[in-house]
Amino acid sequence: MRTVSRFCLLAAILVGCEPQYSDKQKDTIPFRNISTEIEYVGDAACFDCHENEWRGFQSHGMSHSFYPMSADREVEDFSAKPVYHEASNFYYRAFKKNGGYFQEEYRVDDVGKKTHSLVRKIDYVLGSGNAARTYIAKSNNRLYELPLTWFSQGSKWAMSPGYERKNVRFDRLLSDRCIACHNSYPVRVPHVTGKYMDIPEGIGCERCHGPGALHVDERLEELTPPDSIDTSIVNPKYLSPARQLDVCRQCHVTGAVTVYQEGRNAFQYRPGEPMTSHVAVFEEHTRSSQNVISVVSHADRMILSACFEQTLELDNPMTCVTCHDPHNGFRAQGPEYFNNTCLTCHSDITVRFSTEPAISNHTGEVNCFSCHMPRVDATNAPHASFTDHWIRVVSADDLTTASDHVSSQLLTPLLSGHQDPNTIRLGMAHLILGEQKTGSVFVNRGMSILDTALSADPDHGDAQFLYGRALLRDGQLDAAIAALERANELDGDIPERMQELAWAYEVADRSPALSEQLYREALDIQPENAEIRVRLADLLEAEGQLHDALTEFSQAIIEQPWLESAHYGHGTTALKMELLDEAETSFASVLDLNPDFTNALINLGAIKILKQDLEGAILLFERAVFIEPVNEAALGNLGLVYAQLGRYSEARDRLQQLLIISPQNQRAREALKEVRRLLQ
Repeated sequence: MRTVSRFCLLAAILVGCEPQYSDKQKDTIPFRNISTEIEYVGDAACFDCHENEWRGFQSHGMSHSFYPMSADREVEDFSAKPVYHEASNFYYRAFKKNGGYFQEEYRVDDVGKKTHSLVRKIDYVLGSGNAARTYIAKSNNRLYELPLTWFSQGSKWAMSPGYERKNVRFDRLLSDRCIACHNSYPVRVPHVTGKYMDIPEGIGCERCHGPGALHVDERLEELTPPDSIDTSIVNPKYLSPARQLDVCRQCHVTGAVTVYQEGRNAFQYRPGEPMTSHVAVFEEHTRSSQNVISVVSHADRMILSACFEQTLELDNPMTCVTCHDPHNGFRAQGPEYFNNTCLTCHSDITVRFSTEPAISNHTGEVNCFSCHMPRVDATNAPHASFTDHWIRVVSADDLTTASDHVSSQLLTPLLSGHQDPNTIRLGMAHLILGEQKTGSVFVNRGMSILDTALSADPDHGDAQFLYGRALLRDGQLDAAIAALERANELDGDIPERMQELAWAYEVADRSPALSEQLYREALDIQPENAEIRVRLADLLEAEGQLHDALTEFSQAIIEQPWLESAHYGHGTTALKMELLDEAETSFASVLDLNPDFTNALINLGAIKILKQDLEGAILLFERAVFIEPVNEAALGNLGLVYAQLGRYSEARDRLQQLLIISPQNQRAREALKEVRRLLQ
């Protein structure tokens, strides 16, 4: 009999061990809808034949994981006080108006007057609301996460997870990974972050059973399958326990970094295949105790349990569905729902205890999981607690909270199958996390791993791309270009790779025509990628092709109206073309999107000067200096405008500030000399 060592189980989360099942439990049924060529049909196609399961699933939290915001689903307190984010000096509030739902970002001055306001409509809700609800705004089919989340357990508004550390305001496009775990698969616009042409509403049948077109076609032709098991669609109960867990772990496992296998994206996992063939998940080796949990660690906590370990050799071993009926909701059914599951194995549990308080604590009426699966704070979700799925006797010392989560700046595989020799994925994971955290330790570690791994095995396009991008940011231009060229040789039809190579050529002062060609080829593949279009427009502006640059910036704004770099580039190009009104409108749009964009303030101030509005220019330059006290352009312009208005003391003060920052600024030195003369 094959057994699982306690060491392997206790190490599962940290080093990626996976339970070892007996041979009789390995997968042998060839389900035929795993192929990526089989199409999805949607839940409505399931209803006629599977009405009971369909109706039962409507009460399950997974069916309410993504949906339009509407009055019948309103649970929030829209009269609550605004949330203040001190680091960015923005207030946020959620409100209702004329039947719609909105979030507003604003600032106030010393007397309480609003100096900035930006409003976004709430179009979708992400999350069932059992723990929290996060909100999504839609613009030209792009989905943006909004800054405020409603935390149900505390009945309060607070900054969305991650926003307390880094407030990205209304600019966070929803990632494929986020959509893939909170929804059925959408129609994705390739090579464009956060843009989807058709968005389902909630996780549906096919996330666990796989795409249904083959099954529907065959059962419409012949109602009863020819074999006892219908292989036209995955039935998870016929999968091995490992693959059953993977069906759940496609969403209910998380780490610091997710790296998809070469050529894969977030929407290509098929139930029945090993998770490791789809994705590698890496965790920071940071946990001072195994009692620290993350939000979606359910399966990997469960496999630590003796309840799980001691059923591995049974015909019906413990899996997630032992306690969770995937076709019915359970939240409203009370503790008995889970207690009855426990009692199927532990009906005579009291005979194990001979003393108090153990005897009185283990009656048929007690709540088993409140003691053996307590709710604890998760490391990556503020204001919410989650059930720890490691079933055990829990002491007070075991209830570790997020404060015990200490970083050691080291990544390890979370799933089995990703230790050596797969160091390429490990190197990629370090680079991805390094970019997210702007942490040189992770970046340097990732570059070191990939330097060795890619020398031995250079035919990994995704890795070459990430490696080249890291080298470029590190200033190693020749090495960066070599890696990015290799990435494009391996697959020349990926716009992101072409864009990065074109940018590397620009930084290295290679032929502008070569960069322009790459940008245009990338846009031929995906014309809806506004960020690549802005890169092309920037290049055209720098090369003096102002009319063409203005056209490209305009197209980028049409494609992605909330992209501030497109508005800013449009403004600078229009200013060079002396289209002052058009430039003024563009810079005003930038400041509507981002009131702290100092270069937009300075350029708008320059336009005010050209229009002889010197007082208006001063207000803009002073705002720029308040935001960025060492901004030389703002200080220099202020000094000159104050002098032009005869306000020589203020001119002197600003020019002195500029010379402290830039002692070699000869123009400021001469201006200060003249101002001092006029003050005498």
